[in-house]
Amino acid sequence: RREAARQELHCFWNTSRDYYDLAGAANPQPSAERRVLFDYLKGHEVVLDLGCGGCENALWLPDGCHYVGLDVSTTGLVMAREWARPAGLLRADGMHLPLATGSVDVVISTWVVEHLHEPAETLMEAARVLRIGGLLMLVCSAWDLPYSLPPSVARGRRLEVSVQRLVGQL
Repeated sequence: RREAARQELHCFWNTSRDYYDLAGAANPQPSAERRVLFDYLKGHEVVLDLGCGGCENALWLPDGCHYVGLDVSTTGLVMAREWARPAGLLRADGMHLPLATGSVDVVISTWVVEHLHEPAETLMEAARVLRIGGLLMLVCSAWDLPYSLPPSVARGRRLEVSVQRLVGQL
């Protein structure tokens, strides 16, 4: 069941061109949350953008950062290329990052955690690739209302996920 749910999520993201168009249009400037994160960067870091989508974060990093965008969605990565976003791109699942332990200075992930099938495993994998003293920088939705779910949650799983979130909040 777990693997089937992961495959369903991958399928969603690979057929979501409209979602990436909307996300790209909604982010012409860095949000206040992103600006706070980017202020921590000096301009020489290797930055892994976990769940990069259309690679908006690449547009606002300080000069000199080496950006690597990683996403499970081929569609998002293709659109980043179409939009000529400055990025080295990798297609992979966040639970299995194709990077060496301690190989990046910063893992940034903006509005992604709420879409992950296994967030704890993905964040542990992000910690693995960080160098000692590196930064894990997250911006994510709290989704405090259990019936307010991201579009990546399949209709057949919405009740299950809502109940899990509600129980977690109680």
